Amino acid sequence: MLIGFLFVFSNQSAFNHKKKKKVPDNHECLNCHGHPIYTLFSKDSTQKKKMLMCQEQKIDSTQYAHSTHGLFKCTDCHDEGYKIYPHDCDLKFSQMMNCMDCHGDNKKFAKYHFEIIEQEAIKSVHFKKISTFTCWNCHNPHTYVNIFYKAKEDKSLAIEACNNACMSCHDNKDKFRLYSKNKMKDISESHEWLPERERHFKSLRCTDCHAVFWDSIASFHNITTASMAVKNCVECHSMNSRLSTTLYKFEAKAERKKYGFVNSAILNNSFVIGANRNYYLNVISFIIFSALILVLLIHYIIWHYTRKKNKNV
Repeated sequence: MLIGFLFVFSNQSAFNHKKKKKVPDNHECLNCHGHPIYTLFSKDSTQKKKMLMCQEQKIDSTQYAHSTHGLFKCTDCHDEGYKIYPHDCDLKFSQMMNCMDCHGDNKKFAKYHFEIIEQEAIKSVHFKKISTFTCWNCHNPHTYVNIFYKAKEDKSLAIEACNNACMSCHDNKDKFRLYSKNKMKDISESHEWLPERERHFKSLRCTDCHAVFWDSIASFHNITTASMAVKNCVECHSMNSRLSTTLYKFEAKAERKKYGFVNSAILNNSFVIGANRNYYLNVISFIIFSALILVLLIHYIIWHYTRKKNKNV
């Protein structure tokens, strides 16, 4: 695995946050991987040379400090051999810790359903076609932050985070070549058929159309082939919108519980034209209908009274 996954950070003050937990000492790793330039020493230390740090191997200390894994030592996940410098090249082939080593069968993380996520990910086109594919290919362990609890209030956070993960490969020719012999397709060209393309890109996650959704998890990891992607407009632009079970899943459930309508949440986003049954529109409609009935009733009473009066004259 690339040395670039080393956990390094220099700005110790970045850890002075509310938790105030003990900061791990990753200073030795930081000397190289926390800077754009590092000094390479020969094994006998008689020679040295300044080198540019590869972008893939450079870690932003502040981002790591505020990430989900920010309180771990580098060697919690990386081989102890990395303590020796210069690093042995064979360490690149050492087995990396993966998500399930910590998160699997752990009651503390049961609410995140990591076991289901693993099962779904293994079915995806990525795992089937790339033998070396792991969680780290999409989720950078040095910067990863769980944004889904915030995304319930602001969908743009989930959309940006998910799409950035996809585009880190599908919009990067060099990285794409690491995993595929095929030529990388331009995203705009491959989506020429899509009406209002840019608007869809900003308003949806790639996985909303390119993944099989699972009811109990917020994000989807069973990524399908391009030929299986959703291309039928009606699947989203309808009363029983696919988005009510993907991007708007939890919001739709909350709205349904409160108001009794599946698609009420989606109406807040104008690009889903076909959704309906909004609580406030229903109230307004009921008031207008009731007022109309009342006017007709008053009209009938007046008409009946005047007719009776005229007969008596």
